[in-house]
Amino acid sequence: MLFRSQSDKQRSEIGVLYGLISKVRSLLLAKELLAAGHIKPSRDLRAFQLQLSGLPADLFGGDRKIAALDLKPYPLFRATQQADKYQSAELVRAMDLLLDTNFKLVSSGIPEDILLQQVLTKIISRDPAAAPAKKPR
Repeated sequence: MLFRSQSDKQRSEIGVLYGLISKVRSLLLAKELLAAGHIKPSRDLRAFQLQLSGLPADLFGGDRKIAALDLKPYPLFRATQQADKYQSAELVRAMDLLLDTNFKLVSSGIPEDILLQQVLTKIISRDPAAAPAKKPR
């Protein structure tokens, strides 16, 4: 996506960033909904949509900005199938890095493609603080 944004005028770095934010947000929401037992993994989109329709409207304190019901069902459905590959802390860290990059994109003079490359590298690299401690020999 990043490479295409450089040659395709219909794509932009900010669009790539917002796509990543949306994906991480969906993964984080799916992970938390699954962990809380509000939804169950499903291979059937219609069954998944029924689960979403059964969620209480006040599940998120009435804040419509984060309500699962406001997301398109398919991205959240796909996120539930991928959420077990990530820890919540990894997703929160990725979201923090993406939001920091969003701020830098609009407020710094650093080239947008460089900022995106940096954030992607940070996201896929392991956070040393989150790595399990090695056992002494």
